[in-house]
Amino acid sequence: FRWKKNTQGKTIKQQQSNRTSDPRFKRLFKESKKLMIMHDPKFKFTTIQYNKNMRAARHVDGRNVGVSYIVGLGDYTGGELTIFDENEKNPVKHDIKGKFNTFDGSKYPHETCPFKGERYTLVFYSN
Repeated sequence: FRWKKNTQGKTIKQQQSNRTSDPRFKRLFKESKKLMIMHDPKFKFTTIQYNKNMRAARHVDGRNVGVSYIVGLGDYTGGELTIFDENEKNPVKHDIKGKFNTFDGSKYPHETCPFKGERYTLVFYSN
């Protein structure tokens, strides 16, 4: 880990990981990039985060800058992405299974709804 300041000036712990240089993950990264380009060829991103069976508690992203894309994959039920307004009110559930959803995770609190099964998410963002 290393410490750095996010866009709001808060000090955060950042995991150092460059799996794209690991030969085991090169193909996954390449195919994920293709998937994003097929969906939105104009979207610019620096990072792809891969999650397996992760249920995120309500949070605001510390490393993302601006808009992110998320898509859910796998054999699961539930697991919607709930996004709140800036005051953590007015929750809106988004079904992301097989669907891209875009939002500003550094601005709006969000969380994962309960799910059953095997759930993967890919999050495309810039930092």
